[in-house]
Amino acid sequence: MTTDPIQAWLNAAGRYPLLPASEILRLAKKRDSLTPGSKEYVKVINKISEHNLRLVPGVVRKYLAKRSGYSMRSEVTNDLLQQGYIGLRRAAEKFDAARGFTFATYAYTWIFQSVTRWHNCSDKMIYVPENAMTEVLYRRRHGRPSNSKNGRIGLEALTAAARTLDIASLDRKINHEENTPFSELIGEENLLYNNEPVDDQRGVRMLSELMAECNIAPRSQDVVLSYARRGRMSIVACKLKLSPKHCQNLYQEAVRVMKIAIKNKEADILNNNTTSTRN
Repeated sequence: MTTDPIQAWLNAAGRYPLLPASEILRLAKKRDSLTPGSKEYVKVINKISEHNLRLVPGVVRKYLAKRSGYSMRSEVTNDLLQQGYIGLRRAAEKFDAARGFTFATYAYTWIFQSVTRWHNCSDKMIYVPENAMTEVLYRRRHGRPSNSKNGRIGLEALTAAARTLDIASLDRKINHEENTPFSELIGEENLLYNNEPVDDQRGVRMLSELMAECNIAPRSQDVVLSYARRGRMSIVACKLKLSPKHCQNLYQEAVRVMKIAIKNKEADILNNNTTSTRN
């Protein structure tokens, strides 16, 4: 039995063969005759969803291929598969057999919508409504407003939504009125610097000097600096053309060495101060 959650998910999807269109129509009609939420209703929804599980990896694979070269082994794949399954179940509940469409065609839209909605809104320090985020991404990709109703969103709202995409460091200030950084909301054991932000020029210079003093390899320095600016290891891996796991290992080792160096410096300063006081 595999311990890889993604492979286990794919194996589970392969165990259920696709049902013929006539069987899907029969189950959809049976679902309409049942009370939503009843045991028989849930059983029908489960059967439709299980026998169409292989639709989800196909949609996720196409979605990741269009997003900066992500692969099915990226760190977000497992979450995307789960979100795609939620969209699949929603399609099983809403499918109307009387319209003449196949279930796969109908479910594709629901799966893709669920995957897109989660990926656009996840890993954000500030929640942004889906329609605003969709419009921001569309304008960045095409350079013009979209033809949908999202294109009528005010410029100020879109500007505020776009700024949330650039918050890649926990050392950014929470807002303009308060000088408290996001880093103070997490434990100190997870911080490299407690006072200096690493996403400005001074912080980057200090971080580079520290890594040079610790004799950290140039490749590891690139990973640390890229992660400090962007805040997501998957983006760093794509930019440096490395695997996310390899980037994570390089980052953790570099941070471990730097923390040891910082503790040694603090110990030396404390010893020097103690010696000076005694003299």
